[in-house]
Amino acid sequence: MSERCVITIKHFLHPRTLPGDVKHSTAKYYPIVCSTSTDGVVALWNVLPAVTEYVKQSTDGQKALQTGSLEIVRFRTHQSGINALAVQTCLGVEEKVQLHAVASGGEDNALAVTYLSSVDTQGSLSMQVIKEHAQPLAHSSTITGNPSEPGYEIIASVVCTHAGVCFIGDGLVASTSIDQRLNIWKASMESGIQLLSSHTHDVADPSSLVAYSHW
Repeated sequence: MSERCVITIKHFLHPRTLPGDVKHSTAKYYPIVCSTSTDGVVALWNVLPAVTEYVKQSTDGQKALQTGSLEIVRFRTHQSGINALAVQTCLGVEEKVQLHAVASGGEDNALAVTYLSSVDTQGSLSMQVIKEHAQPLAHSSTITGNPSEPGYEIIASVVCTHAGVCFIGDGLVASTSIDQRLNIWKASMESGIQLLSSHTHDVADPSSLVAYSHW
């Protein structure tokens, strides 16, 4: 775990690969927590062990938690604090492999998109960085964020609210900043991050954004 201050927390559910004889009560997803910190680092944690232990101890009447969360991957995307974070799950190229795009915006004015691959093998989830792209001058000032913003996303119709950065479709990213601009980017693993459009808005200090797209 980083010794720096945590700025943003997000979460998503990652499907588990379960053997056919596993009981229905077994969790079908890994709850994954994403954290960002003031040193420009993103970390992803598998909190299923902690959740499982909590449920078990609650049932048994115990109080102290014995099992912690497992950090599965960490990577540096910015020079300093990361204020905004969004995650989009993509289709995997192989069976049992999933791809994830992690978009982040920071105090260094940069927008980064990092691509991860994840593999679930016999109940053990692993992730690794396979590609990183960045736009160092995505905005002329800090890409903002609201740490208390819970984040809500439905990829099918794309209804999402995120602090400063949001996926608004397959490979489409929206970002906003203190510079009062709303930028729309096209991000892909092969071509990197390309600016599609930029719009000026009247909000002086935006901390989050909501995006809607038709079905």
